[in-house]
Amino acid sequence: MKYIKYFLLFLFIPFIALAKNDVEIKSVSLVDKSEEVTELEKAKYNGLKLDFSLKYINKNDYAKYRVIIKNNSDKDYEVDSQTTFNDGEFIKYEYTIDNNKKVLKGNEELTMFIIITYFKDVDDSKFIDGKYNEKNNVYIELSNDNIIEEGEKNIISFVTNPETNANEEIVFIVISAILCILIIISLKDIKTKTFMLIIVLLSTPIFVNALEKIKIDVETYIEIDKNSTMYIKTNDCDKNTYQEIEYFFDYTYITDMTFREFFNSSKYNELTPSEKNIFIEFFENPNYVGGREITFEYYELKTCDDFLEMPENASEEEMDALYENYNTCRKKYLIEDINLDSKIISKKKGFYFFKNDGVCLQ
Repeated sequence: MKYIKYFLLFLFIPFIALAKNDVEIKSVSLVDKSEEVTELEKAKYNGLKLDFSLKYINKNDYAKYRVIIKNNSDKDYEVDSQTTFNDGEFIKYEYTIDNNKKVLKGNEELTMFIIITYFKDVDDSKFIDGKYNEKNNVYIELSNDNIIEEGEKNIISFVTNPETNANEEIVFIVISAILCILIIISLKDIKTKTFMLIIVLLSTPIFVNALEKIKIDVETYIEIDKNSTMYIKTNDCDKNTYQEIEYFFDYTYITDMTFREFFNSSKYNELTPSEKNIFIEFFENPNYVGGREITFEYYELKTCDDFLEMPENASEEEMDALYENYNTCRKKYLIEDINLDSKIISKKKGFYFFKNDGVCLQ
């Protein structure tokens, strides 16, 4: 009877040693993303683990990755037809299988696309200094269970896994088997021992089948950043040459802030006195040196000048039409009515121009 426990353990050990080599991640690459999504680190893989680290700014920003999975065994692994997994409160996870393959066949590859989307605005209360981040841990589970009724059983599944270890099932099964062996050994009645032994041996295929699963860990770090940057151009006078010079500044603010909110924020308090002076000159002393104007110019404003390129011998009607188009263009791409309650516009769209026409008047 003492050999029974060694025999049973022998049934588990080979499978545990070889299972990890059945399937491997061959490559992972970013294939598409929203314009303002940033990879904080390139996607990584190590063995059967994937790591994604991303920064989002706007709702509906997304990143799409191609993951190639290689099956090194002769076994076929079933693929579930579901498309979403572990939707968080603000982040949604989806996947698609290239060519809608249902099976990862032995010694073949499968291409999976994982899409991570910022689909719901984070509550303002959750942001710290304009940033919110979360970590998540899920896993992909592939099974080679041969008894499958399509549509009734999820064989590849993405499961929330915040703290558990991917090997817990294996540990549980091994411990259970050891306990069964110890109980059998402790029994004195031969018939009972025989009966219990038969039960354990009949259960072994079930245990082994349960172990025929490959888990690919997917770990994500998501950062949502509401910090934006405004771009400011202003002019001054070089007192040595009395030539007008221009200065360019970047200022960080929280998305959707007004200038009034900016003045009352830590972002403004962190500025140097000279940086603060740019705002003070306009908002607190608009008549500074003959009058300072502030406008916001979209980058497209420069295209309006194209309407001034009039053909030779243009008629009066043609000239009027061109000027009308020019003025319409300027109204579209130039904002002149700016005050403390105006929402700040990002440098991605254009720049503010704090202009003083009389800066070098003596």
